[in-house]
Amino acid sequence: MSSHHIVKEKQEPALIVEFFSDLSYELLGQLLEWAPTVIANKDSAQWLSRNDIHIDVVITNDEHRIEQDGVTMLFGNPSSFKKDALNYLVEKGYHAVNIISQDFSMDLFQQFASLINLVFINGKQKIFAIKSGFKKWKAASENVYILASDAIFHTEGLEKKHDQAYKTIADGFFEIHFQTDYLLIAEDL
Repeated sequence: MSSHHIVKEKQEPALIVEFFSDLSYELLGQLLEWAPTVIANKDSAQWLSRNDIHIDVVITNDEHRIEQDGVTMLFGNPSSFKKDALNYLVEKGYHAVNIISQDFSMDLFQQFASLINLVFINGKQKIFAIKSGFKKWKAASENVYILASDAIFHTEGLEKKHDQAYKTIADGFFEIHFQTDYLLIAEDL
């Protein structure tokens, strides 16, 4: 095995799984490729277990058990599942997490953004924070959403469609520059 196949614990983003309704199996496979720490609620744990996907932590408010070895059970309220999972990851020293959830919470994002890198995936989009000078290659006419209501920013390689929606002008890199600590952007999956 070559050295680029060795993954140290907590090097890859953890995965918080709240729901699956719009998520493709291909994307889930990509997120599970390097065997991340998987944290589930009761409902997603049942689905993951039925599909032979290893779960590391289940956060639930009842005595629900998973038919897998080595699963850590934590008590938590379903309404605070993502917050409980993020607190767990921060306490354990994780640096990044992918969160599969229908609900993006700006409050939750702001609470944890300085503690752990967050990527929210809702089945249709991927939402994440960027630093000024962010640069990424995309094909022409792909959508990029800049989720900044009052921030002043400058883009290169993007054309505004409406409100927060932009599209790439041509195949190649686009850039975003701004003065705040970070901006949130979203990309179509």
